[in-house]
Amino acid sequence: ALGGPVKKDRLFYFANYEGRRDRSDATAVRVVPTENFRNGFFNYLRTDGTTGQLTPEQIKALDPAHIGADPAVLELFKQYPLPNDFTQGDTLNTAGYRFSAPTPLRWNTYVAKIDYLVDSAGKHQLFWRGNLQNDNYANGLPQFPGQPSSSVFLENSKGYAVGYTALIHPNLTSSFRYGYTRQGQEFTGVETAAAATFRDIDNAYALTAGVTRIIPVHQLSDDFGWTHGAHNVTFGGVVRFINNHRLDYSHSFSNANANAAY
Repeated sequence: ALGGPVKKDRLFYFANYEGRRDRSDATAVRVVPTENFRNGFFNYLRTDGTTGQLTPEQIKALDPAHIGADPAVLELFKQYPLPNDFTQGDTLNTAGYRFSAPTPLRWNTYVAKIDYLVDSAGKHQLFWRGNLQNDNYANGLPQFPGQPSSSVFLENSKGYAVGYTALIHPNLTSSFRYGYTRQGQEFTGVETAAAATFRDIDNAYALTAGVTRIIPVHQLSDDFGWTHGAHNVTFGGVVRFINNHRLDYSHSFSNANANAAY
């Protein structure tokens, strides 16, 4: 913080900066295909409680159309990392993959103010005050190591106010204010195309969508104060204009879902 006079007893300034940095991480668990499943082998439970396994050839023979496993699906399964947590998934064909990912945070706040006494008697006073936020933090972990954060929160909200206070008459004062605030926030997403998903396996890539919100607000107010002997009367008014602009990308892409229960 820094402040002081620019012109003695008439013009003053004040500035403040506050920053925060977090370098932390969090743990994520994803359900991935086992090594056998990604190679086309299918494990199942028998009625006696033991585990059976079907080879790709047996699966193709059981398929009424004799198609068998989809090569494109098996190729996709091979892009997943091998499981390292066998307390997750169905433990037959899927298991868990546990990893740590960074969750960085960066906040910046800027504040400034200027005060000006128009006349040496202090009957007319002006001020300007401004604020700016510049915030950024990982709101969603990467889907898998090496990928970007699935969502990042961004904020660049800002605002300023100006005011004029006048002693119109020894018993009459006026205080005018104009303020502008602009809330600007965004949750980023990483999906860029339509996708097919598997109900019981986590997606190979995050399918998060972005949301943007911008809310500008203009406000004008004026207050008058009147003193008469031992009596004080104040009156005034406020006018406020608000717009809410929101853009949601959650329905931007088509999707297909393969459900193991069907």
